[in-house]
This record gives sequence, structure tokens and C-alpha cells, in this order.
Amino acid sequence: PTVERVDDGQLEILCIGTLHEVKGQRYLVEACRLLRDEGIDVVCKLIGEGPDRKALTGQISAAGLENRVMLLGRRDRDGKGEARGAYGECAVPGV
Repeated sequence: PTVERVDDGQLEILCIGTLHEVKGQRYLVEACRLLRDEGIDVVCKLIGEGPDRKALTGQISAAGLENRVMLLGRRDRDGKGEARGAYGECAVPGV
């Protein structure tokens, strides 16, 4: 994922990809939990849809990250391009 610190010190993470176990988003959610627990102001936005949406929603809820990790759903190419442009380079995690 691409990581960017904004002026207020918040760590913003963007991840674009199909919500599927091989993409590794569950590890990203866990990393966000660990960062939050260490006192880091983190926000993570995931663009995409897929079979793991329900599991990720449950993981986010169980970790109390509803206001920090957002599943934004599918975006068209223009929407993905705008997001990438706002964050510079973008990488997709995978396992």
C-alpha cells in the first residue's frame, strides 16, 4: 500500500485491489490495529470489492476500526486514477 503523512500528523494508507485473501488486506487491517494501539493516528482506505468484504468488515468491527479503516467499494478507472494521484505511487499487497 501507499503511505502518506498529511500535515496534521495522520498516517493515511490507500490500498486498491480485489478484496480477496491472496491480496493480503486482512494483514493491512491488522497492521492498522497495531498502529492505532501504538498511538499512531492512522486512516486506511481500501478501494475494491470481492469475496472477502464480509470477513474484512467483521475484522474491522471486531478491532474497533470502523472510523479508521474504510471499505470504499469499487471505483471506475477515473476514480482509481484520482486516488493514485492523491497518494503518488500505489502498491497492492499480496500473499
